[in-house]
Amino acid sequence: MKMRSLLLGTAAVATFLVLDYAIIKGVQAVSPDAETQSSTSRVTSWTLESVTVQADGTEVPPVTLPNPAPSNRLSASDGDTLLWEMRITEGLTLPGFDVAMLDAIREHMASARAHVVDHTGLVPLHPVLMHVLLVDEVPPSVTHHYKVPEEESWAGVAWAILPTDTPAPLAPDSDLMALLQGDVPDLLAGHVIRGLAPIELDADAEGRTRWFQAGVSRWLRLSYPREHNPSLYERNLPALQVDQALQHPSVRDTLFRWSRWMDEPLPNEQADHLPGAAFLVIELWTRHRPLRDIFDELAQRDTPATGDDLHAMLLRDLDMTTDQVLDAAHALGQDLASPAEPTAALP
Repeated sequence: MKMRSLLLGTAAVATFLVLDYAIIKGVQAVSPDAETQSSTSRVTSWTLESVTVQADGTEVPPVTLPNPAPSNRLSASDGDTLLWEMRITEGLTLPGFDVAMLDAIREHMASARAHVVDHTGLVPLHPVLMHVLLVDEVPPSVTHHYKVPEEESWAGVAWAILPTDTPAPLAPDSDLMALLQGDVPDLLAGHVIRGLAPIELDADAEGRTRWFQAGVSRWLRLSYPREHNPSLYERNLPALQVDQALQHPSVRDTLFRWSRWMDEPLPNEQADHLPGAAFLVIELWTRHRPLRDIFDELAQRDTPATGDDLHAMLLRDLDMTTDQVLDAAHALGQDLASPAEPTAALP
């Protein structure tokens, strides 16, 4: 059997389909670069659907998982500013969900948020909402919908589906830890890039910054566990297929022109490699120059940077041609994917 998954977000100004996101043992997160969204638009609903397709091609009907009640929540604030909120299914219990575990969750969330701020210099404007959906047994197919009330505004929404017999919810390889240390940095990265970074947001064909948006979001999603939880990094990296991402000539040709407005979009099997290719370019760049320095330079600009501006910065910093950058990024992907290679240290 195989899984067919869909995740939708609807905004008051823009409607977008998430085409490239990670699915890690039931944990799904909104991809920050699915489509460009106005920084003033308000996301009004989020839908998760994960369907198992059987060998004969038939789909297992999904079970609808209800929303946790806002009253059953854990949260953290800075003064009057809500930083994040975790809502947990009522009526079911999870082993080890005690005061010590709640304190650990707060520490993980503060650390993940600090990681994004430290590497970008950008402070999220809105909090993250997390739904921890407890079930006695994880159904083969699930659907979950959250309509955001008028009084709420979130940087993003992420889910973790956990069976109630989960022995160690915060073990390094747990799905809850994948939510805290992978999905949350990804969501916050997408939020600050879309809403605060001084770059064009692909509002038209001239923007072409999607490679930068996708690459930075994936880099922050992976660099956090690489520092704090290497086993999660090793779980998340294969989803980007870094050893194959830059093999196809059309991906190489498209990457720095990547836009939702392309006249001839790539076929899905090739387009699926664009996020991995973007990550590799940012990984290569950050090995020569810290990401924070890149964002600091962008902050000094009088006008938002286009994709061409970012491309020129990349070539200047690496002292390479475009083909040389792509060749080096491809070689880096081969190294990262090789089990014989040790996990590369961050600069």
